[in-house]
Amino acid sequence: MNRFMIVSTDSWKKQMKSGAFWFMVFMPFIMAAVTGLIGYFASGSDKPSDLTFIADSNLKPYIIEMKDNLPDYKFLESEEDAKKEIEDGKISAYANVAEKDGVVYLDYYGKEMGFSTNLAMENLSKTIQNNINKERASLSPTQNNILKTEAVITSHELVENYNNPISMAVFIISTIMLYMILMMYSNILIVEIATEKGTKMIEFIFSSVSPHTYFAGKIFGNLLVILTHLGIYIIGAVITSLIIFKTGLLDKLSEFGLPPIEFNSDIITKAILTIVFVVLGVIIYMILSAMMGSLVSKQEDAGKMSFPVIMPILISYFIALSNMGREANAFIKTLSYIPFFSSFFMPLRLINEKGILNQAFISLAVLVAAIILVYLISARVYKKNILNYSSDKIFGRNK
Repeated sequence: MNRFMIVSTDSWKKQMKSGAFWFMVFMPFIMAAVTGLIGYFASGSDKPSDLTFIADSNLKPYIIEMKDNLPDYKFLESEEDAKKEIEDGKISAYANVAEKDGVVYLDYYGKEMGFSTNLAMENLSKTIQNNINKERASLSPTQNNILKTEAVITSHELVENYNNPISMAVFIISTIMLYMILMMYSNILIVEIATEKGTKMIEFIFSSVSPHTYFAGKIFGNLLVILTHLGIYIIGAVITSLIIFKTGLLDKLSEFGLPPIEFNSDIITKAILTIVFVVLGVIIYMILSAMMGSLVSKQEDAGKMSFPVIMPILISYFIALSNMGREANAFIKTLSYIPFFSSFFMPLRLINEKGILNQAFISLAVLVAAIILVYLISARVYKKNILNYSSDKIFGRNK
């Protein structure tokens, strides 16, 4: 046990000292920061505080009535004042609102309108025009009330969990994370084992540690690296969630047409099951990667041996995301029980279907049994091939 932990901690420390590891960890944060800065500067001309109006005196009351539906704004008396403030850098654009013969004219002066400003201008001009039309039509209060009648739209959820943002977020994040982690660390493990074998370093290691102990320690050490990687992301997610709850951003979901977030025992159970599938999926692929690394004859061939590991990951990832929100067909249901695929497809079914917890536990049991079987086979293959430097084909060496 002591040697097993030595091997595990040594593998973990080696990655912690690697600059490539920390680059992989912080790359998503760097990309998010860069994307946010680009978005911030790209929308610089669409600041709500820059919304300035020059309006006829009879139109100002309509604009004031819509203050709750408009960003922050202010009035100026003339275009000369607006042009002077633009020159002084106080505003970046202004809108001239006028009415002639019952027709409302809104002229916007400035850089290209952003989405929010364009939407605000359209709503404003339509509302003012409608109000003027009603006044000119001399409608009675009863007729005005009839015109205010609106259609009633009611959404009836047929697939409750799919419409819940929590279920969607858990599936998307877990699938992307599983894909990224497997693509990165399966290749790292194969190359690491192939390097040890190619440099003959492994012969000195086996003088003090058995192949079985070293194989198990190597896998566990890389799992510790992955857990460290995920732990950093979990801390980041917790901090982000606290910021979202503190700033009240959840209350604004309805503005984007998203349903309100609801927590219940069913969603929490499925979220936990999804995380368990992800962890077990990582374990079975790490075992397979360690075995494939031992089959390499020379260090240069490590990339070739990663192909059988990467292909199922790629296929599962793209099929799972392309079927998100669709009813599971027989093909998806079959894959949700097959090890190496179930970590992608059973979470997909969990967000799309109701009453399949029993099926999820069956798939989980099959996956656990497969991990044990794959480990026993892989440990035997590793022991037989890690010191085999023959140039024969793989099947020839293991016949």
